Amino acid sequence: MAHPAEACAGGFRGISPVSHHCWQELFSLVIVQLPGETEWSSAEVQLDKGYPGRRCAKGATGSLRTTVRRGLFSKRSLDTGAIPPKNLESGFRALPSDEPERCAACVVVGGSGEPRGKPPAYLRPLQLPETTRRMIDSTTFLATPDPEESVSESRLPSALKIGYTLFTVVLTVYYWREYGPTNFIYFCDVALFLGVAAVWTEKPIFASMAAVGIAIPQLLWQVDFLGSLIGSPVLGLTAYMFDPNISLFARGLSFFHFWLPILLLFLVWRLGYDRRALWSWTALAWGLMLIAYFLLPGPGDPLAFPNQPHNVNYVFGPDGDVAQSWMPEKVWLGALMIGLPTVFYLPTHAVLSQVDRRSRQKRMA
Repeated sequence: MAHPAEACAGGFRGISPVSHHCWQELFSLVIVQLPGETEWSSAEVQLDKGYPGRRCAKGATGSLRTTVRRGLFSKRSLDTGAIPPKNLESGFRALPSDEPERCAACVVVGGSGEPRGKPPAYLRPLQLPETTRRMIDSTTFLATPDPEESVSESRLPSALKIGYTLFTVVLTVYYWREYGPTNFIYFCDVALFLGVAAVWTEKPIFASMAAVGIAIPQLLWQVDFLGSLIGSPVLGLTAYMFDPNISLFARGLSFFHFWLPILLLFLVWRLGYDRRALWSWTALAWGLMLIAYFLLPGPGDPLAFPNQPHNVNYVFGPDGDVAQSWMPEKVWLGALMIGLPTVFYLPTHAVLSQVDRRSRQKRMA
């Protein structure tokens, strides 16, 4: 038996090209003529018309059986025995003889007979909505997307990604050898790693977290560095950058404190600002401060090696070598955990959120 799709003009063309009108015809309810009937109103034997004793309401004979009630993909078994060739021109479905109430609508699809009268509504071709027909006719409904169009263009240059990553790798290897792994508990080093995640994934959350965390603190570093260049240090944060006892290579690596916040703001501008960054970075910073307070050495504690970091993230006081004596240590830690989000993180979050909101409005206008 021929494939049902061959009843369509042009023959079967496969499954993918849904723009072919074959699919619309397959969704239509077409009934195959069973031998013995030629009229809409007839349910008796049509021997005088030259059709071999086919009854519809009274003990039908024949081998092709299916049902309209279940539609095109009926689960009821089909007996696909001998079918007159003339009946394959317009379909392959027939009414079962055990449904006499529908036999008055048998359709002649071959021979000289023509249907008389209007068929019942449930036997008429299915009228698809306009939107559905457009969807079926559109080749984009199931079409495979163009590989060149499916790959979104990167918002960051490849040179930036590769150069930034190589710098981070070199810094990590050198700092690990000189200062040990605990050096990477510092906020600035964590922000550096978040920047790597941001440039490769291009997800705003990573750049947003890093910018919220270090934008203002590193701004103070920048001001102090520029002041030291002209002989007027502000806070003394960058005195080590002018220490001749420290190699120029090490000081060059540490100069990332100056340009990293600028790069992070650029990434936020390109990728957008994620408003979850405030709480995400705050939770991360609290965890890092607790690790530095309870697990890492403080000022005056014995060190495993000379360059081992101590008083990381200033959890014991603003001086890296001397613990503060203004208040109990845990009170200082609590004040730090509350003060940093309030004084540094929240203002940065507010500014970046406002700038991002205006930028979005301009793009939508």
